[in-house]
Amino acid sequence: MCYFITTVYRFENFGKPSPMPSKSDHALNGPIIKIQRGIAIYKTHASPFWNARIRNSKTGKYIVRSTKEKSSIKARIAAVDLASDLLTKRSAVPDEFSFKHYATRFIAKGQTLADRGDRNENYIRTARIFLDNDEWGLMREFSDHDVREIKTRQYQQFMDSVAKRRPDLSPSTRNGLSATFRNVLKVARDDGVIDQVPATPRTPHKDNPRPFFRFYPLVPKVTDIYKKVLDTAKQMVSDKVVIRGVPVTDELYDFILFIVHSFVRPISTELYSIRHSDCEISDNPKRLLVTIRNGKTGFRTANTMPAAVTVYERIKTRHPKAMGVRGGGIVGHWSGGDLRPRRSKIQPVVRHSFVFWTKGSRRDVCRGGLRGRSAICFQ
Repeated sequence: MCYFITTVYRFENFGKPSPMPSKSDHALNGPIIKIQRGIAIYKTHASPFWNARIRNSKTGKYIVRSTKEKSSIKARIAAVDLASDLLTKRSAVPDEFSFKHYATRFIAKGQTLADRGDRNENYIRTARIFLDNDEWGLMREFSDHDVREIKTRQYQQFMDSVAKRRPDLSPSTRNGLSATFRNVLKVARDDGVIDQVPATPRTPHKDNPRPFFRFYPLVPKVTDIYKKVLDTAKQMVSDKVVIRGVPVTDELYDFILFIVHSFVRPISTELYSIRHSDCEISDNPKRLLVTIRNGKTGFRTANTMPAAVTVYERIKTRHPKAMGVRGGGIVGHWSGGDLRPRRSKIQPVVRHSFVFWTKGSRRDVCRGGLRGRSAICFQ
């Protein structure tokens, strides 16, 4: 006897849509209600009570507890109470072991070194910024952390969160955060509280060297770009070039000399804000002491090279009236002789003059900057 096995297909549900999966009992039953930073309440289908979601800033994880309340108003109050109890128990770090304590110690030691002259005052000012910045400062994350428990993992999580919040921060800023983090923990290490400072991987930094006008004897005389720029400025004077209605005079030549030999940036808070009252001629060696009140790096005194003194004396001879005018600037000639020049009138003339004379100096070889690196190389 032979047996045949056949497959029977049922087509009674063919063409009908598949049934929708049933909702999970743990799915949200309404929106999540945020109470304050790190605390929120929500409901699920599994329970008639509201749940409290509390974020632990140290671990970066959430703690979920039931409020045992059916009313959202009472649940809000219960969630705040739960957060207070839970976080107090979990963050009971003795003050003498907290990151905040050693950050304060680090600043105090640095200030002492700055007062003795062993440290630059800007070093402490910058460290305070890295510690106390409201958006990405170290105190915002590590203030209540126990220095004995801080590891590379917590540091890396912090740096990742900073990169997400502020992707525009430069590598030098992120490396400054790392350096300040290490310096704080070095104080704890010196006290014997920790054995070693956790590893802090550096952010890759791409070198971007600043250009400058190369000059003899760094380069052969035939490729002395700095001399070409000065010669072009003199040629513009002899050709009686007019830029935006202002005739180019020997002051353009002096302008170039002053920037290159004074270590002053051609920006609104430095070069364009210098007054005669900010300049003092000093001897041994012959130099000009220029007070920069609100420059890029803060308050400082720029020590120029001797050539800047000669330029400044020529400026005083050309515009003697500016010496007795309150707010009289040393670059007033660029605004047509205005003794109290406005930056909006001066800068366009300088900018267009620079474009004009770089064309005259052959743009293919004139790619240097006006100040800074050229002056450092001269020195």
